[in-house]
Amino acid sequence: AQSSGFEATSTTLSSIDERVADSEAVESELEYLMDYDEGLFITRRNQVVVEVIEATGLRSSDLNGLSNPYVKVGLFCSNKKRRNGSFGRKATRNTYYIENTLSPQWRDQSFIFDVPAKAISDPRETRRFSIQCVINSKERLTKDKFLGQAHVHLRNLKDQRENVGWYPLMGKLGQSGTGKDALDRICGSIRLRVQWV
Repeated sequence: AQSSGFEATSTTLSSIDERVADSEAVESELEYLMDYDEGLFITRRNQVVVEVIEATGLRSSDLNGLSNPYVKVGLFCSNKKRRNGSFGRKATRNTYYIENTLSPQWRDQSFIFDVPAKAISDPRETRRFSIQCVINSKERLTKDKFLGQAHVHLRNLKDQRENVGWYPLMGKLGQSGTGKDALDRICGSIRLRVQWV
């Protein structure tokens, strides 16, 4: 019983098809593992994990007496020369917005930021860095409205303990009605879970 060349070729082709399918599955899995957002995973030491949990007592921004709050989270570096601070676009992340509420609760809104090398090694530099959480109200027809901001200073996180707490919301520097360079107290607070790992 001699097998035909057609059967041998058919068997060889099906085993090749199986290997190609396996290879494609492995390649797809590798692409998935490699194509991740570093801002969502702890990848090394000296990173700060920030989870936005909830806010309460926010001021209304709409005629209906409610807001559509979301939080812009970033690693902030104060600059003494200019008396203000900044964070780059790539260094910020946003939560999703929640419609028609003054007490939003977010789920699964964790962000990870790399601590700059100078802040790790020099305590004087560490004082200049903080996590800034800016709460805005998402508006459909106009510019999003500022509701307040809170800062968590890195110098308070050095011990690597998880800090969960409420932080009071403040206004913007130099934006008070008097034109003075002061932080205005704005009603409301934000609850965060923060840890330097």
